[in-house]
Amino acid sequence: MRIKRPAAARSYSARRCHGNATLDSKRRLSELGIDETGQMAVELVVCLPVILAIALFVIHGLVYASAAARCDELAAAMVRVEATSPARGVDEGAVCSNIEADLRESFASYPGVSFNVMSEWVDGIDGTLVEEQGSAFSIAPHHVRYTVIMNYLPVGFPASLFGMHIDGAAHTRTYTIDPYKPGIWM
Repeated sequence: MRIKRPAAARSYSARRCHGNATLDSKRRLSELGIDETGQMAVELVVCLPVILAIALFVIHGLVYASAAARCDELAAAMVRVEATSPARGVDEGAVCSNIEADLRESFASYPGVSFNVMSEWVDGIDGTLVEEQGSAFSIAPHHVRYTVIMNYLPVGFPASLFGMHIDGAAHTRTYTIDPYKPGIWM
């Protein structure tokens, strides 16, 4: 069952739906020689590169955040496994290269991620170097500080842009451990 509306209401809604005011303004613009065809295409051409640049920036930022979080977890595990009880005759340089190789293997699915692992001896409990004059050995505990640096440079980015050098993003974590050497007293 349809409800009939008065003729005045029908004509008002028809006029509102067809947009006579819009037709009048288009007619006036055409009389002035202004053509609006292609405006949306021009707006798309102007806005699309900006939207793509923002999307790439966000995607690479999320990949970097994911890699940094994974690096924190895996680097701590690798240092704990490789450096806490190295084999006899293995120095810190070999331990650093083993940690770096393990991290590189673990991050094979992340393009643009590279690692640098360094170590340094630290004497004393507070992490400062202790200089003891005239003693044959130090009684302070000896620790080794491992520094893991993850560098991220997105694949496809140029090395320089507009004359500026792009280094990428670096994430640094430091782990201080007490290496255990079995069978060694001093």
